[in-house]
Amino acid sequence: MSYLSFRGTSSNSTSIATGYVNGSGSTIAQGAPVSVNGSGQIVLTDVTSTTSVQAFVGYATASIAPSASGSVTSNGRLQNLSGYAFSTGDAIYIGIGGILQNTKPDYGVTGFTAGDTVVFCGVVVNNVLNPAHQDLQLLTQVIGVL
Repeated sequence: MSYLSFRGTSSNSTSIATGYVNGSGSTIAQGAPVSVNGSGQIVLTDVTSTTSVQAFVGYATASIAPSASGSVTSNGRLQNLSGYAFSTGDAIYIGIGGILQNTKPDYGVTGFTAGDTVVFCGVVVNNVLNPAHQDLQLLTQVIGVL
């Protein structure tokens, strides 16, 4: 495994940026990792592309329809994570196709091959206000390249 220089983010406060336009052509799900494309729009982060990983800006705060504007959470907590079957304490990574997964990427695991980037997103925690809900505590960092 080789390593890229990338500073991860970790914070007790949450940073949310608005006004990102979905340029992917399909709905971006809440929690999906996103990168900025050459047109300045957001698309799903592609771990098979170093350029896409380096253009990573955060996670969709809520679902974003095609061509619509939406918010992106870059650090802190992504609150009320929904649509995923994760357990509290799960380590989360960016998977092939820009999905979140709780399986650590490795050669031949969940579609990863040589040259793909391993990105650790954070850990699933209970929501402070409603422990029945889950948040993703963002601790994003590039682990390396397979």
